[in-house]
Amino acid sequence: APAVPPVRQPDPRPDAAVQPVTLSVTEIRTLVRDPYAIYARHVLDLQPLEPLEAGVDGRDRGTLIHGVLAVFVQETALQWPKEPLAELLKLGRKGFEPYAHIEAVNAFWWPVFEKIAAWFVGWEQDRRAGLIGTAVEKDAALILPLEDGTQFRLKARADRIDRTSDGMVSLVDYKTGKPPTGEQVAAGLDPQLTLMAFMAAQGLFETVPGGKVSTISHVKLGAESEEILPKFEKKSFTPDDIERFAALHVAGLKQTLERLRRKESGFTSRQRMEKQGDSSDYDHLARTREWMAEAGE
Repeated sequence: APAVPPVRQPDPRPDAAVQPVTLSVTEIRTLVRDPYAIYARHVLDLQPLEPLEAGVDGRDRGTLIHGVLAVFVQETALQWPKEPLAELLKLGRKGFEPYAHIEAVNAFWWPVFEKIAAWFVGWEQDRRAGLIGTAVEKDAALILPLEDGTQFRLKARADRIDRTSDGMVSLVDYKTGKPPTGEQVAAGLDPQLTLMAFMAAQGLFETVPGGKVSTISHVKLGAESEEILPKFEKKSFTPDDIERFAALHVAGLKQTLERLRRKESGFTSRQRMEKQGDSSDYDHLARTREWMAEAGE
């Protein structure tokens, strides 16, 4: 049989004119780890199709729980209820109503939410001491001017921004899945919160005054919820750490965008995936199994 040349790892380098000029902070993690997915979605304009007879999944659960907690925090901002757990469960039942006909939701999601609610009201009550304001689901945009004259727009939506009496700002991101480690945050492999910290310091979030960011926290919402404080060398990030990482990650993002536009680097498939077994919506398009087998991975 004739020799068949091995498939190469995709590394497309499209013209700057067709590259995305707007991304969300959550997509920057993808740009770092699997740039090809950004290329497929934003340059080729290919969107993953929902599977036939698709049911509810983890994304639906995350959206639902985020929404219920946002409403609870907003409605209790001025006055803490006498029975906070009962109030949160009431809001939860209302939020779960559209899914009431799905057996898996009733059997698995609701019991987990009850545990989350019991933990959350205690955490929330303790956290409110010293706060002078809380904002939820707020949007922001950061404009990055690039060398070719492009105005790149980085957009974000913060789950929660707390302001303390000393004028500082605290960012909270709820995670129903696995949160990143402190080392991943510090290295810029998951820069969502550090990029948002840069925006918050400049007062770019709607209705939220700017201020130095004191803490960034991923709060894991699961059956055994706990606050996950990013750690770096066994120490929590200080406000100065956050400011430094935020500036580094914004500069790193700008450098990445410049290199892509100059075609000095490409939208490489699976460039820095966390685990070899991790999957992407575009692995099949990138013929991942073929080139990884050829490379002996």
